[in-house]
Amino acid sequence: MKLLSIADNHDAGAAIFINGVLKAAVNQERIDRIKNSGNFPWGAIDAALDRAGCSAKEIEHIVIATSYTPCALLRMFPKAHLEQKNKSQFSRALHSYLLYQSALKRAGMEHLEYKACHLLLKRKLARLSSAPITLMDHHRSHAEGAYRTQPRQRMLVLTLDAM
Repeated sequence: MKLLSIADNHDAGAAIFINGVLKAAVNQERIDRIKNSGNFPWGAIDAALDRAGCSAKEIEHIVIATSYTPCALLRMFPKAHLEQKNKSQFSRALHSYLLYQSALKRAGMEHLEYKACHLLLKRKLARLSSAPITLMDHHRSHAEGAYRTQPRQRMLVLTLDAM
């Protein structure tokens, strides 16, 4: 199976797995020369596909590395999202965003944000591929990245960040 993995938040990038083996990984910052680039990783996707020696039409599944981080509203307005991120890690906007995500989870309504993000990303990626799309939990994506890039069969992964 040929799988494309995408991160579309800060440190945006793309990776290609073929039969569970990492074949290529490219961060968008290497393409657009913006440290911790949060631009949608079109350039990283193209570079990873090229490095892995496959085309977008061969991709059988796409995994987005964060289910609703950023939220649908921020995904609809990426320039505003970048402006807020570049202001400060300790801004009122970020604090409000974290409260919003916590409230969604506590109310058991995160599935609404998940569905909205899934629809937006499906539309955005339609020009690239019609492969099914899975949105993965933010922390699980960190854990998967750690697990899949180390040589051991067994390991313990702990993730801890602002999200």
